[in-house]
Amino acid sequence: MKRIKKLTLNELEEYFDVLSEDECRNIIGGWYCFSYCLDYLGIPGEYFNLYYGALYGSPEYAGGVNGEYALSVLTQMGVSYSTPEYLGTGDIIAINDGTHAVIYDSKWKDNEGNVIIRYYEPQVNEYREYNAGKHPTIEAVRIN
Repeated sequence: MKRIKKLTLNELEEYFDVLSEDECRNIIGGWYCFSYCLDYLGIPGEYFNLYYGALYGSPEYAGGVNGEYALSVLTQMGVSYSTPEYLGTGDIIAINDGTHAVIYDSKWKDNEGNVIIRYYEPQVNEYREYNAGKHPTIEAVRIN
C-alpha cells in the first residue's frame, strides 16, 4: 500500500510548474475583465468581485458580469461613476457585443467607414484595436 504524504507548497513546486502572474490572469480572465479594469483605474477589483458575488452570485456561473448589476455594485462600494454621453480616455467600455470590458483610449473611422476603437487590455497589459462597425452602440462607465 502506498503511503500518502502531505506536501508543503515549496515541495509541490518540484512537481508542478509555477504559473506567472500573466498566465494566472489568462486562466482566470474570462469572467473578471471588469475587475481588471477597476484595478487599472485604482479601485480594488477583488472588492468588486466580493460585492458582486455576495449580491448577485458568481459571474462565472451567470455567464458574465451583468452591466446593470455592475453599476449597482459600484454604488454599494461607494464608487462615484457616471455613464458618459461621449467616450473619454480611461472609460470602461464593453466590446464584443457587450461581453468584454476594456479601457477606452481613442477611436477613428477606417476607409470603409467602420469605427475602429483603440483600447487598453489590462488583463494582458497591451493596447489593441476593435472594429466596432459602421454604427456602433458602445456601453461605457466613467469612474469619477
